[in-house]
Amino acid sequence: MEIISKEHFIYKYSIQDYEKKIKWPLIEKIEKIPTNPYLEKNQKISSTDWNMPEKMDRQYIDFLKQFVLPDYINSTEKLWNAKLVIHNIWFQLYRQGDFHDWHTHSNANLTNIFYVKLPNEKLGTQFKMPGELIKIISVKEGDILTVPAYLAHRSQINETLHKKYVISFNSSIDI
Repeated sequence: MEIISKEHFIYKYSIQDYEKKIKWPLIEKIEKIPTNPYLEKNQKISSTDWNMPEKMDRQYIDFLKQFVLPDYINSTEKLWNAKLVIHNIWFQLYRQGDFHDWHTHSNANLTNIFYVKLPNEKLGTQFKMPGELIKIISVKEGDILTVPAYLAHRSQINETLHKKYVISFNSSIDI
């Protein structure tokens, strides 16, 4: 667990053996979800399951809960000395021209961005830091970036020919 900013409660967790054991099985499971574009004024996302029925079969979430989240949750609970509660999990697929404009996540303490496939480091999430300019925190594939849910952030336009996959989840600290 790497603390990026104590002041702003931002930290990064890097998954061990991500490239060897996690990346491709996870992408295969995400790609089993029917394509579901999310197109609105402030976003163009090629596919997401954010707005799909909760009871829908999402094998990637089972995989995530088995092989990724236990160590992440353990590390986070040690950092906070409290229980971490995950509220919801969804994926987003960004193809060329896709983006997600400035937004926050209500009803949670933290929002988490898991970079499943990141074709270019410049496609990392941008943040509006309190009292600062826009900032991109350096991330790579296999990183989970955790930030306060009130922190405005966006996914820039994917100008590459390659897909960007993220899995997001909201969480709260329960003392």
